[in-house]
Amino acid sequence: LTFFDTFTAGFVFYFDTTDFGDKNGRGDHAWDFWEIDVPAELRHAFTPQEVTWLPTSVELGAGYRYEYHPPRSNCPDTEFWIADASLPDLWLVPCFLYERDVLRDHGTYLNLSVSHEFELVDGVALTPALAQGWGDNKRVRGYVPTHDLQHRLNRAGMLDTQLRLTLSWRVCDHVKIAAFVAYSDFLFDRHVRDASRRYIRSASGECHRHSSWNFPAGIALVCDF
Repeated sequence: LTFFDTFTAGFVFYFDTTDFGDKNGRGDHAWDFWEIDVPAELRHAFTPQEVTWLPTSVELGAGYRYEYHPPRSNCPDTEFWIADASLPDLWLVPCFLYERDVLRDHGTYLNLSVSHEFELVDGVALTPALAQGWGDNKRVRGYVPTHDLQHRLNRAGMLDTQLRLTLSWRVCDHVKIAAFVAYSDFLFDRHVRDASRRYIRSASGECHRHSSWNFPAGIALVCDF
């Protein structure tokens, strides 16, 4: 829910669609939730008409998110303070994200992304985006699934790199459908990459797997009223 085009609050529910939880030691909870997020944020775009010394629009956001995990997930709850800044009117839109965990690992995560929206036909757009993450030593240690890599990851470092393509269709004034596919991996730090591979092997139960990459994909239906 968004109020006055500035303050947004709501709930986000995450569900398993496979028996991956069973392999991860949580028991088979397919189609059962494993995380609930409670976000709240303030957001506003400052335009050159509002602030005369700005050469282009600057969108700022600041918010809070509580992350709840049910006891069966074997994962503690945590809280985040989040801030971001973007330049939405540029041809290549940069966005900088700051995220601070204040309950679980007390780590800091930064992410810089660039994107551009191509209008294919009226109401249909394709948006490629490239993003790179970075974490301080506390956040990087959160990626360590085994003790033998602990000393190698007790430092700050580059984290996830993601390339994403989003196709959106504005069906009418109040309805939009969007689909995305992305490639994500830890390209710039082999120790973080090794930690990710070990986690995937231990969680999936497939000892022969050596992958650290993911191909997330999704579909969204957005209704404005």
